[in-house]
Amino acid sequence: MRLLFLLLSLAATAASAAPPTISSSELVGLSVPVCTGDGIPSTLCGGRDVVYYGGRIWTGVVDEPVFEQAMLVRAGTVVIVGTSAQVTAAARPSRYLVNLQGRVVLPGLVDAHSHVAMLALKRWTVGPHPSTWAPTGGPSMTDIAALVGPRAATAPPGEPIVVFYGAQLYGELRAAGITARAFLDALAPRNPVYALEWSGHAQAVNSVALDESGLRDYQPDPYGGWVGRDALGRHNGLLQEFAVLPAVEMLSSRISDAEYVVQHDAYAAASAARGLTTTANVVFVYSDERDRDIRAAMRRPGAMVPVCIITHSGKLCSAGPDGVVRRKVFADGTPVARSAFVSIPYLPTAAMPEGFPANTGLGLRNMSEAQFDWALQDTVTRGGQLLVHAIGDAGVEQTLSRLEARPDVDWSGKVTLEHANMASPSQVARAAALGITFVREGTHLVLLPPMMMEVNDPALYAQAEPLRSLYAAGVPLALGSDAFGSDPLDTGVPVAPNPWLDVMLTVVNPYYRQEAISVAQALGAYTRGSARARLLPNLGTLAPGKDATFFLPSVDPFSVTPDVLPAITSCLTVVSGSKAHLDRGCFGVGVLQ
Repeated sequence: MRLLFLLLSLAATAASAAPPTISSSELVGLSVPVCTGDGIPSTLCGGRDVVYYGGRIWTGVVDEPVFEQAMLVRAGTVVIVGTSAQVTAAARPSRYLVNLQGRVVLPGLVDAHSHVAMLALKRWTVGPHPSTWAPTGGPSMTDIAALVGPRAATAPPGEPIVVFYGAQLYGELRAAGITARAFLDALAPRNPVYALEWSGHAQAVNSVALDESGLRDYQPDPYGGWVGRDALGRHNGLLQEFAVLPAVEMLSSRISDAEYVVQHDAYAAASAARGLTTTANVVFVYSDERDRDIRAAMRRPGAMVPVCIITHSGKLCSAGPDGVVRRKVFADGTPVARSAFVSIPYLPTAAMPEGFPANTGLGLRNMSEAQFDWALQDTVTRGGQLLVHAIGDAGVEQTLSRLEARPDVDWSGKVTLEHANMASPSQVARAAALGITFVREGTHLVLLPPMMMEVNDPALYAQAEPLRSLYAAGVPLALGSDAFGSDPLDTGVPVAPNPWLDVMLTVVNPYYRQEAISVAQALGAYTRGSARARLLPNLGTLAPGKDATFFLPSVDPFSVTPDVLPAITSCLTVVSGSKAHLDRGCFGVGVLQ
């Protein structure tokens, strides 16, 4: 894609009704005021106001390219946004003036759905990252053998070997008449092998990995999970949904808290460099307690908002730092393993994973109605919200029917439907009546349609991937990345997702152009929509009383063609009045810090 960076200069001057004396320490802020600097003694800033003027401030209140001229920030909070005269009149005499020189200012982006923790370290991993080949079938059995075998011959005994795979492996194992366990055992008899399906919803593992993860033959399927079994009922090495959790947690236990803190800090810094200030982190690879400790050690703990997964029957998720309980359940799986729950059977059944009698061709229903109702009642009783993963139309149907069974409850703000790729127009209308939010991902718009068109009946995908129709029906929309973090030492993979790629894909929507939305609508979903979806009332818009959390994009996203959007970075990112990111290359020579 064409990369275009428009570098504009920003100058700021310190002023007041009676201009204050400029000390040498304050000169640090001539282009970016010290009151937006971190590491600055509070006595330097005191109660001084910061007035941003001469720009185009998009408040995010409406999904239209409508701008204000100026904004007043005091003690990390937006005081007023309006005309330059209005803002100047509201500012106190002791203030800094920041001339934006026509730049656009946007509220900080909020990722409504991500998985921050890395699954594995770079040094354990063999083969290409799925970002280079998904959603195609991925490595063949021959490819995997060529990757895992040589590593097993040189790796110390017991060191894990990690490789990513896609749907192609399932069909080839079935055709070869061999289990995943036997295949991987032959390649690495002394090392645990963790083959990770790129969706994160399944794994193929060998006997060493099963043993160290505490997974034994003839154990029953866990809550919300499914174990592949051979003809004698033994583990065949395939794990789906919550059955992967022991293996995932075993792998992550080899990564120290200190390594995870470094990775989380790198993720937050890379996100801030794109204008993304807050991430709803669906905790997946380790315990909620460990996540709390890792988050507390971060340089900016508030960059991550924890979402707890209900991983066993009766689990009561704890509240986050803000006192809000954010919990998640999974109604179904994904099209990769033909586990998204659908109403019409999958087409090429020969490519389905073997050893899962629960999947009769319609995918996997991960929760019974009683389990679903329990999670809903916990949400009603203890407050907060429930995130529901549902990709297939039957998964969406189960979600809506359980909500409709409780007409006594106002579900708005309590439940969000994650992904909903196959939601039908009638289901969208029912969701609107319930008042629930859809959380969608731009990358899903290019990853899932090719798979749906290959494995599903056309009736299921003819009107899939709703976006524009959500607005028409009055369904609130939020955006997220649904990404996994990666090892910062892996320079070939971004350490954090690019929200501007998501924005571009929602604007283009290549497989469903009739569902494309405008840049303003996409940004509204990534700011105000995501903040509302995740119960973050102080974020999402630049309005009086809200956090002064905003950024200056490198180019005006409202005035460029869609292909330019993924190249957008942040010149300055401010979180609650403090600088979280500064790109000196965007500004004049006056920037000294």
